Amino acid sequence: MRDDPGEAADVLLAAWPEVERDAELVDLLRANAEALVQTDDEALWSSGVHQVVLRAGNSLPHQGLLPAAVTYWERLLPIAAARLGAEHPDTLIVRNNLLWAYGRNGDPARALAGFRDLLAVRRRVLGPDNPNTLATRHAVATWQDASGDHDGAAEALRKLVTDYERALGSDHRDTLNTRVALVEIVGPADPAAAVAELRRLLDDFRRALGPDSTEVFEVEVELTAWLGETGAYAEALSRMDRLVDDYRRVLGPNHLDTLTLRFLAADMRSRAGDDLDATEAMQGLHRDVVELLDSGRREVEDLKTSIEAWSPPA
Repeated sequence: MRDDPGEAADVLLAAWPEVERDAELVDLLRANAEALVQTDDEALWSSGVHQVVLRAGNSLPHQGLLPAAVTYWERLLPIAAARLGAEHPDTLIVRNNLLWAYGRNGDPARALAGFRDLLAVRRRVLGPDNPNTLATRHAVATWQDASGDHDGAAEALRKLVTDYERALGSDHRDTLNTRVALVEIVGPADPAAAVAELRRLLDDFRRALGPDSTEVFEVEVELTAWLGETGAYAEALSRMDRLVDDYRRVLGPNHLDTLTLRFLAADMRSRAGDDLDATEAMQGLHRDVVELLDSGRREVEDLKTSIEAWSPPA
């Protein structure tokens, strides 16, 4: 790491891959970024939070390291508040990321309460149509749903879609992602309608973001799940098998998202009635996950547990 923390931070950010295929490389980059944070050098805060500091924290949930994400943002928040002020927009970003970490790590009530407080601050500091204010409304609805208020969350997202379309446009990724979130909540009442909406959304995402965006892949994974709910297993499995190849190509064969998709594809195959192929696929996935654990990839531990708990439906 270079002697000048600001220069070192710039070098790290330039080296950070857009798609985090190589977990060992990202671990190394993140360790260096965290070492820079510990220097508490002015260069990291002179124009707000240096982007590499945010990038390092945001990489943790992508690798499934949820408790580590909580620890990272909890440590960073008081530093940001002291350096920038408690209501500086970048301090509010750190606060936002900490709240997401709480929710993803199993505490939706804490996330919901925190996002409601953050929404009031962002409305006052940034204005009601600022993208970060709108994103906070999305977060409130997400954890409202996770806390059991499904109807309230759906109504909040319907209003938010309208406001996103007015403020950012119908093809903005935040508008599209809010439409996906709404499908996830209302889909159980009408799976066929969910499939129809996700087909439209998949076309919109591809047009807006390009065919190899991981967000496009995520929408198609959501579509395959709802196809399974309607009993359209042949199409669901065809899409899932192609998606596994896409994930391997874009993210790499050992990325957590690729491995998780293999689990979902095997489970879908079992639900479609092909228990033999599903079991063989799970066994192959288990071997690969154990090898990764043996090499130190601790983020796959939960997936290993899920594989070992899996059995074909009776």
